[in-house]
Formats: sequence, C-alpha cells, structure tokens
Amino acid sequence: MKNPNLKLKYARGLGDVVACFLHSTLIGWLTHLITGKKEPCKTCSERINALNVLFPIPVWKIFFKNPSQLLMELSKDLINAGYEVKLSDDGYTLNSFKQEDANPQKIKKETNQKKLISTNNLKLDGFLIKTEVYKT
Repeated sequence: MKNPNLKLKYARGLGDVVACFLHSTLIGWLTHLITGKKEPCKTCSERINALNVLFPIPVWKIFFKNPSQLLMELSKDLINAGYEVKLSDDGYTLNSFKQEDANPQKIKKETNQKKLISTNNLKLDGFLIKTEVYKT
C-alpha cells in the first residue's frame, strides 16, 4: 500500500507535491533506481518540509473542507497502512509512527548467526538510535 504521506490529496505545499510526483507510479521507478529507496529518506523529508514552508500550496483544500476533516481522513489512511496514530484533543495535530521488526528476541537470534561489521549510535531528541551492520 502506498504511503499516505505521498498522496497528492494531503499535500500542504510544494515539497509534498514534488514528493508525490517523484514517488508516483509514473516516475517512481526512476527515483527508486537512482536512490535505491521507495520512501523518502531523511534528507528528502527535510527538503519536503523546507519547500512546504517556503511555498505553501494547500492542494488539500480541493479535497477537504477544513483541516480537521483532512486530519481525520489522513489518520484513517495511516492506520490502514500500519501506522500508529495519535490525534490531539484540539483535532489540529497528528502524530504517527510505524514500527517495523522491533522484536528484540528475533533480532538477537538473527544477529547470532551473522558477523558484526559496524555499529553506530545516534542521539536525537532524547532518543537513542542504534544501527548495526552485519555480514551474512
């Protein structure tokens, strides 16, 4: 299922429009060939946010009457795509995240059979992100 954040009906600015185009069916294969990724990376996300701030184009207004309706529909799409969603009490803020393969026991079993090549620890906004690269 396509990432709901890459749907044109949820676009808030030029950054979202560009991301929707780059990851569309028409040209998405070329983007995947060049970057090796099907989803926007951290740098792409920063570019998307910057362009949205500089050039706000509320494409979503074509599809929705108000921001509250937009967030309700987006939260439904995110939940269907496997994201965990928290909508604020005021109805104007949405937090979502997707957790993939976070079973530590499964990861330990897999890593026992592989050779550790490198480890990287990154602290970001109070979170510790640990990346380990293994050779099979």
